[in-house]
Order: sequence, then C-alpha cells, then structure tokens
Amino acid sequence: MTTKRQHLVWRKYLSSWTDMPETTSGKIFVYDKSTYEIRRNNINDVAVEKYTYDISGRSQADEELCKKYLNNWFSKNGLSINAYNFAFVEGNKEKDFIEKKYISKIETSGLNYLNKLKNEQFPYRDENKLRENIKLFEQNLIYTLLTGQSLFSESKIDYIFKETLELSKERDERLSFFEFFANQFLRTSRGRKAVLDATESTKNKFSEEVLYQKTTKYLFPLMMCCMTFTFSYCLWKKDFYLEMLLNKTSANFITSDEPIINLCVDYKNTSSEQVSDMVLYYPVSPKIALLCKHGNCKNEKRCIKDTRDVKELNIKMFYAASRQVFSLCRDDFEEIIK
Repeated sequence: MTTKRQHLVWRKYLSSWTDMPETTSGKIFVYDKSTYEIRRNNINDVAVEKYTYDISGRSQADEELCKKYLNNWFSKNGLSINAYNFAFVEGNKEKDFIEKKYISKIETSGLNYLNKLKNEQFPYRDENKLRENIKLFEQNLIYTLLTGQSLFSESKIDYIFKETLELSKERDERLSFFEFFANQFLRTSRGRKAVLDATESTKNKFSEEVLYQKTTKYLFPLMMCCMTFTFSYCLWKKDFYLEMLLNKTSANFITSDEPIINLCVDYKNTSSEQVSDMVLYYPVSPKIALLCKHGNCKNEKRCIKDTRDVKELNIKMFYAASRQVFSLCRDDFEEIIK
C-alpha cells in the first residue's frame, strides 16, 4: 500500500513537545507563519505533505545525475565504491521507496540515538578508537616526512595497525549518528531547496548539459539520499562534536518544521545559508538541545540557567521555520510574538 501522506519531520522526534510524549498520537501547539495563528494539532497532521519522496516519475537522467554525483564524490574522497551498482527502485514501490527503504531505516536506528539524547546521554563515544588510530597514523606520517624519524617504535606501529584492522570491521556509531542527523537536516522544505540549489551549482562539473535538461522534480528525493550520505561523512571526517544544552530554566525550547538550523545564519533577514561557519542547533526536547560544531571531538554538556539564553535560541528557531513552529505550551509562543 502506498503511503500518501509523508512527513517532513519525524513524528517520534516531535512527540517530546506533545501531551503524550511516549506515543505518536499526542497533540502539539502549532504556530502557523502564514496565518499568524496558534492552534493545537495532532502530530500526525503537522509538517506533512503528499508524496514528498515519490520517485515514480523519475527520468533516466535523474538516476544518471545522482550516480555521477556520487561517483565524483567517492573518487575525491578515495572511496572505492561504484554508484552504478546502486538500485534506486524496487518493483512497483517507487512512491514509497525512499521513505521505506532509506528514511525509515535510518530513523529506526536513530531511535536509539534519540532516546539516549532525551535521557541526557550522548549517542556515541567522544571519539571512537578507530578514528584515534587513524589520527596517530597521520601524525606519524607527517613527523616522519619532516624529521626522517618515527614517533613510535616498530612494535607500537604493528600493534596500532593490527588494532585498526580489527576496529575497521565494526560499525562506526559516530558516522551512523551523523547520517541520522544529516537526514533530519535535509528532509525538510529548506533541505529540499538546499539539495536542488547544490545540484544546480554542480552543473559546471560535468560536460553533459543535456543530462541536466532532462532531469525532473523527482530528482530531489534521490539527491537528498546522496547528500545525506556525503554530508554525514563530512561531519565525521571534519571532527564535528556535540555540545548538549541542558535547559534548567522555567522556559522551554521550541522546535519547527526545520528542526536543525545553522546558528551562524541570520534567518530573520536572509534565507541564504551561504556562510563560512556552521554551528548546527537541534532541540531534542523542551529541556534538551544539541549544538553540533567543529572542534576536537570532545562531547560536552552545558547547563543553561538564564531564560534569556533560551529565548535567544527560540527566536532563531522561530525565524528559521518554513511554515510551522511547534511548542509544548502556548506561552512559549507568546514570549516571541508578543
């Protein structure tokens, strides 16, 4: 059976702002930016569109462009993966393929991350051992090139090498979390625009101009999957880490149909996200939020005790929303729109 109504924001995420947080049947306060109205809706009826991830009308050019994009990116990052081996459809499930075979799979594993975050736990270790060992090899290589000597003894290098081989067989939780995080970031209205804008900007990388002319609107779900993968890999590789914000005030964090935003963007005065810095803000519940930012791979916690700090973050979230803003209670909106 085809899923007609597809959600831009995960209902299990939004449930924290409802009157029934342990279910996906609760009601949530909604501020509609087009009508300036506050109402209370069931979360099944918010941030939803019809056939958002439908790829049944895709063209051959859509698939060709996605595979070219991925192969170009794989090659740049030294990954021996051939995107032409990928299958973007399965039988007659085109309308549901992206949501059921990709998004649902990511969010099923992401539920464990979300539950940990709601319990004030980090979803992965500060820095997994595999990444630490890779850094040791990089440091040793640079030191050897500069001095002609090694930082470690031969026995130490042999030990690190064998340990790295074993660790490489395990699942990397940090990378898996960032895939979940990137998916939540890109499967929104602004994410759709960012994906299509990025696709448009890459036209000069390929000579087949005709290929672009034959692409369709169904390119978005396909490219969303591609860019989720590449974005998560970049966060992992460029050492982004998490800062957990614990809201100890009487105020609540709000969220929206754009649940992850870049705090370095002035959404009130511009819709463009062309900025040099990126600090991604992700409220997890009315009392817990995440900052994902570049650093030295050390997860930290910080308590917020001033309601003005909460209000500042809420204002940014409010203006970053595309159409709908969500809160636990009406008063949380009143503090912003009054």
